[in-house]
Amino acid sequence: MIRFLEISAIFGAKVAVIHPLHHMQYEGHEEEIIERNMRFYKGLIPYAKEYGIKIGVENMTRIDERRGCRAQDVCGTPKEFIRALGHDRLKLLHVHDNDYTYDQHLLPYLGKIDWGEVTKALGDIDYDGDLTLEIYAPDTPDELLQPTYDYFDNVGKYPLNEIERYKKIGGDRIGGKKNFKEVDSILFL
Repeated sequence: MIRFLEISAIFGAKVAVIHPLHHMQYEGHEEEIIERNMRFYKGLIPYAKEYGIKIGVENMTRIDERRGCRAQDVCGTPKEFIRALGHDRLKLLHVHDNDYTYDQHLLPYLGKIDWGEVTKALGDIDYDGDLTLEIYAPDTPDELLQPTYDYFDNVGKYPLNEIERYKKIGGDRIGGKKNFKEVDSILFL
C-alpha cells in the first residue's frame, strides 16, 4: 500500500482511494474489522504525509436493516451520507448504481439509486470534487468500445450538470465537518 501511495503521488493524484480490509465474514466481526481498519489506515498516515497525498476511504459494508440486505453506505441512504460528510469532508466520489443487494457497478440511472436525490444533496453541499464512474462492462466487443465509452461519458456528465443546476437553484446548503471527529489526513468517502 505504501508503494501505491508513492505511485499515486508520482502521477499527481491528490487523493488515493484505498479499500478497507475485509478478509473475513463481516457479520459478527464488525467491531474487529473496524478496529483492524482503523489501525491499517492510521499506519498509512505518515506515508500519505510524506508523499503529500490524502487517503480516500472506501465506505465499508454493513447490513441495511430497512432493506434486509448488504448496504454499501455507512450513513443510510446516499443522500444522508453526502449530507453527513458535507463540503469540507467529501472530496471525491467513484460512483455506480445497483439494486441495493449487490455491488453491480451499473451506470448511474440503471439501478435503484435515486440520482435526483444524490445530485440535489451534492449541489446542496456545494460539491466540487471529482466524480468517477465505477462501472463494469467486461464483454464489450472491440468495435463497440468507442461508442460505449462515449455513452459512458455522456451518462457521467449528466449528474455533474445536475449538481451544477442544484447549486444555482440554491437549497439546503449543508456543509462543514458536522457530526464527524477529525482523523488526521483521512477523508471518509
